[in-house]
Amino acid sequence: MNRRVGSLTVLAGLLAFVPAAVSATASPVRLAQAADPVVVQALQDIARYEALADTMAPGDKANGQTWMNELAAVGNRLKAVADKNHPQWRDAAQRFNAVQKPIVEIANRSVAAAPAAPAATPTPAPTPAQSAPPRLVSSDQARLNRATNAIRSLGNDVKVAHFQTFLADGDVAKLRNAAASLRAQLDGLPDAHPDVAAAKEALATVETDIDGRIADARTRAGAVGDIDAQLGEINRRLQSAKVPAPNEFNPDAGAPAVSGYMSTLVALYRQSVADKATLDKLRAAGVKDDRISRLGHWAVEMRQRSVDESYEAARQAMDAHVDRFLKMAGFHAGADPNDRDHRVNRLIGEGKLEAAHANFAAGSAALETAKAFDAAASRSNAPDRVAQARALSDAKSAFEQKYRTALAASRMPPAGMTDAKYLDIARAVLAGADTKISPPLRLVINSQRVQRKEKHEGELRPGTSAVTLTLYHWEWDEYQVATAEKDGDTHYVFYNTLKYFHRGAPTTPTQRWLLAERIKGEKILAENIDK
Repeated sequence: MNRRVGSLTVLAGLLAFVPAAVSATASPVRLAQAADPVVVQALQDIARYEALADTMAPGDKANGQTWMNELAAVGNRLKAVADKNHPQWRDAAQRFNAVQKPIVEIANRSVAAAPAAPAATPTPAPTPAQSAPPRLVSSDQARLNRATNAIRSLGNDVKVAHFQTFLADGDVAKLRNAAASLRAQLDGLPDAHPDVAAAKEALATVETDIDGRIADARTRAGAVGDIDAQLGEINRRLQSAKVPAPNEFNPDAGAPAVSGYMSTLVALYRQSVADKATLDKLRAAGVKDDRISRLGHWAVEMRQRSVDESYEAARQAMDAHVDRFLKMAGFHAGADPNDRDHRVNRLIGEGKLEAAHANFAAGSAALETAKAFDAAASRSNAPDRVAQARALSDAKSAFEQKYRTALAASRMPPAGMTDAKYLDIARAVLAGADTKISPPLRLVINSQRVQRKEKHEGELRPGTSAVTLTLYHWEWDEYQVATAEKDGDTHYVFYNTLKYFHRGAPTTPTQRWLLAERIKGEKILAENIDK
């Protein structure tokens, strides 16, 4: 396509940029690293344009414009490189700025007019060797014009084509076939005609450019690696390696399971970081592929967001799990041995010591799980697990001390009355109870007196034609006795409620004493039973 090319000075000014100064705090380790592949490729591109500038004809605005457009792409890739303190990047930036000036100057330079021949010297008559070139018939001239235009168009297509075009066998074949077709068109025209020779030379240049772009594309491909393989691998990982859901985390599963869950999250996150670096490298190299944007969204942004959500849920669950046991430990340690309710329900009641020990053991296991979680997640701001373990141990020691204090102070309740009649009744009822009861080691009536109580209750029974109301009236005497009994290797105080029903429901046993309720109370040392 023919296009008038104006001055290139403005374009050159837009492309120029000053290489960043080396920071005074730049890491010497980082500066000593190998250059980015994008920088290496840029240096190779700049060297090519330096060579082209040396052979550029004055006033060649067409090539000048094309080369400056291509240099703009090189400059954009250089600007995208992260490490601008690297010596090779600075060298590339300086050479990038320098190579533009001669291209612009030569392209804008006017072609000097050819000097006039001396007037005194007559023009010699043409000899047979200097005869005028053969003329082309109109059809051949039209054919040459079409071929010349097509060669120019093909040359422009080769220059502006993306480098990936020259990695695709099909696209390369189309370019080569187009060049071969044009050569076939020129082969039927007389070589002696200068326009035909010029067209063949231009076509040869285009073919050389095709070979050069193929070599350049292969060099770039070597720097970025197999594009399809890299993008395909990222996509396969995206399909196969799923992020564990937040609700899959169980803080009570134990250290191995928790560590495995977190190791999976960490591995997925690190892989996502590596995938991002791969995609950034391909973008910086100028690779055009829709998959880069799509994978950047799913394999990087969405994957990292999912990992962050699962980690945050797991972190909260793990820390809350430990906190629950620490609060429970504080509850046990805060029991008051002088408070009867605390003694029975938190210290020396049945199963209270075992329940407390089970909670302390579970708390220790939770701390070990939390340590494994922190290590697998590489947490730098984790709670102080050593301090938490110390608090748990201190709470256990405090509880056990209060347990011993409460047990040492445990006594039988004081006698509310000492009536021998009711003591005998209690012994007889307990001995004849349906439930197997060990002979009491001591029996004390702990209620102040025998109480007379009554209760009224009604029962409605709907029928087919009427509702039946039945009223019940209970009346009874009751009192309570405390007994010291041995249960296995431990002694306990039991509280037994005895009742004598004077009246009640049809199924209520009346006119005799019976055991109505029996509660297992606190532990008591054998030596304290008679105190």
